[in-house]
Amino acid sequence: MGFQFTLEGLTPLSPIPYVFSPEQEAWLVALESGKHKQGQGVLRSSTDEYCCLGVLAEMLGCEKRLANTGTAYEYRSDASQPYDSTGFLPYATRRQARLHSSLGAFTRPVKFPGLDYGKGPEPDLEKGHGSLAAMNDVRMIPDGNGLRAFSFSEIAAYIRFDPWNVFDQYAQDVSVEPWPLLSEAA
Repeated sequence: MGFQFTLEGLTPLSPIPYVFSPEQEAWLVALESGKHKQGQGVLRSSTDEYCCLGVLAEMLGCEKRLANTGTAYEYRSDASQPYDSTGFLPYATRRQARLHSSLGAFTRPVKFPGLDYGKGPEPDLEKGHGSLAAMNDVRMIPDGNGLRAFSFSEIAAYIRFDPWNVFDQYAQDVSVEPWPLLSEAA
């Protein structure tokens, strides 16, 4: 039998109940809906395949344009900002969602039960998955004759299980800035 996704054996970062913001909840519902085709390596490809973070960028209304390569979209938070990479969230979008980083970095890496982290395709994963982007992109789950990454529904299940490992501790109150802005620190 192949890989069976389970959260059994994992311990959440915090036992404190987490209240998702309306935007976070809508994102999780979208990931669970099956309406978006999953892809790897970019937020959204020109063939409308999405990273889990690309679904978030679309939901939060980021502006986008087809990149010069013609194979993926570039995003920005608003017209006052430059277009960012095709592979990570714009800073303001990441902050709005209250993610730790533009790649959805975790507070601590996670080793999912049933996966061999010592022999995976990515040496950086020896300590476990470190971000939502890695869950979405790294193909290390045996699936028939090949390997696959975590599905959107598996990613959403993990976020619901351990939101404190995914979102800033200040996610409950978006009026609180967890650190001074660079302009204030100077």
